[in-house]
Amino acid sequence: MISRLSVRILSTDKLKNSLTKMDVNIMKNLNVLILISMILLALTSLLIAGEILHNGDKWPLKLTETSGNLGGSNSGWQTSSSYTDTGLTAATTYTYRLRTSDALNNTDSYFSSQSATTATTGSTNIKVFSFNIAGDDKNWERRKSACYDLINTRKPDVIGFQELLPENLQWVFDNIPELGWYGLTIEGSSEDFSTDVEGESCRIMYNTDRFSVDSSNSGAFWFSATSDVPSEGWDDLRYCVYVRLLDINTGDGIYLYNTHWSFSSQKSRTNAAQIMMDRISSRAHTEDPFIVTGDFNAKSGDAGIQILLQNMTTVMENRIDWIFAESGKYELVSSEIISDIGGIPISDHDVLSADLMIK
Repeated sequence: MISRLSVRILSTDKLKNSLTKMDVNIMKNLNVLILISMILLALTSLLIAGEILHNGDKWPLKLTETSGNLGGSNSGWQTSSSYTDTGLTAATTYTYRLRTSDALNNTDSYFSSQSATTATTGSTNIKVFSFNIAGDDKNWERRKSACYDLINTRKPDVIGFQELLPENLQWVFDNIPELGWYGLTIEGSSEDFSTDVEGESCRIMYNTDRFSVDSSNSGAFWFSATSDVPSEGWDDLRYCVYVRLLDINTGDGIYLYNTHWSFSSQKSRTNAAQIMMDRISSRAHTEDPFIVTGDFNAKSGDAGIQILLQNMTTVMENRIDWIFAESGKYELVSSEIISDIGGIPISDHDVLSADLMIK
């Protein structure tokens, strides 16, 4: 008799997020563990991933689609830990049951049925991080492994980094090559790894398998009376980096804005908000939705935040870190605040992670 498991499959969630949210209940105290999740691959494709382990050995599994909706199909017995069901119908719910077999070919009854829904036509999901990496922190060497595990397991589509120094950027480049990046240093330099470059940078990193950069509609602006050039305004040197990303498969565009506001000057934060709103509203492709990430050094009652909220919607907030999005253009699928990986702190800030469906 195989140990009974109660498993909750996360509907249309990303497999890369499943391990932190999985609801697994193991009965009979056997060393059996099941990991299962569903990934929405496209409008009409679901990846159902399952793995059953017993004392370190994988057991075969079988997935059966039971809704009867058009396009749904079964996996048959397999040792592979994933099964892709393609040719499904958009905006339709499909239900799958999981069954397993032990080393002696004993089979158990099906586990509870679980469901996932394909996307609505014209919808696309994007996973966004806002991440103050605290690049000049003396514990950077210890935190590297946690940062790697965070990015490598969650696999965000875009990351808004704050307080990124050249050595941090070099480390990301060396260890996570699938990420591209865009942005200037706070002094306006395009030198990516120069040790002569002083100060932090706000960079936007993106999945190069999914996006390319429209460089003619990307850049940076500073929070000052001369915002087109590196210049101090109402506090020290502060700025915002923005990029227009193009989906390689669809050609659709999306704008990302990433910033780090003053911690000491309310006037600087208020003016920064107004400059950002002026720049966002005057972007060349207003048909493209936008997302804003950053360390705003401000809570919800701040005058600068209130200006932003007149023109956009809060996706997530945690202390002074925020993710905003254009009102009416996104639906929040899931969110997560991440402070450590395996007990190792990621930064002196938590990482904000949001899965958004673009309407």
